[in-house]
Amino acid sequence: MMGYYSLTSTQVSWTASNPSESWSIYGNNLDNYIVGGNLDDYIDGGDGNDYLDGNPGNDLLNGGAGNDTLLGWTGNDNLLGGSGDDWLEGEAGNDTLNGGASGFRDVLAGGDGNDTYIHYYNDTGLSWIADASGTSDKLVINDVSSIYDLRFALDSSNSNNLVIYTDADAANGISDGVVIQGYFNGAGHGSGEVEYIQVGSYTTSLWGYLGLP
Repeated sequence: MMGYYSLTSTQVSWTASNPSESWSIYGNNLDNYIVGGNLDDYIDGGDGNDYLDGNPGNDLLNGGAGNDTLLGWTGNDNLLGGSGDDWLEGEAGNDTLNGGASGFRDVLAGGDGNDTYIHYYNDTGLSWIADASGTSDKLVINDVSSIYDLRFALDSSNSNNLVIYTDADAANGISDGVVIQGYFNGAGHGSGEVEYIQVGSYTTSLWGYLGLP
């Protein structure tokens, strides 16, 4: 069964009354706290600084406007931050994390599983990737015609971080681009971080493209 609920204009929080159902849940313009059920849910936070918790299941969470926190938990989840400074956390499962073309700073934490991170270079914001594990995680770059348009550098504030930018961006103190946290930490050849990069139809090993042994 599929349940449906739309928060009233003054309602702040909502938790699935029957967690054994799938739910479609719609927030409002307030700072909402919404918790879905144990099956496949759709949660749209609307405006406001929202906290969206999908619980188990293959969930689709849309933060909308505002500085949102999205938690997928178990399942293969699709997390879309929208506009604002968002925190997206996939946890277990093969998740897709998309901060949105928002012009803000988003933190994308995939957790366990083989996750996909999406970044838009027409966006003037920053995607900060904190990837915990997985052997086939992928970064998908949009709005760039070729991988040769990208530049790669060490983060000036932390040499374990990889910065990916274009000539239109600043390599150091970057505010527009991608930072992969802890990419060079340890001897794991980038494993447990992001293994692949895709630009258009071209996909390759990120570690191999960087020419690292």
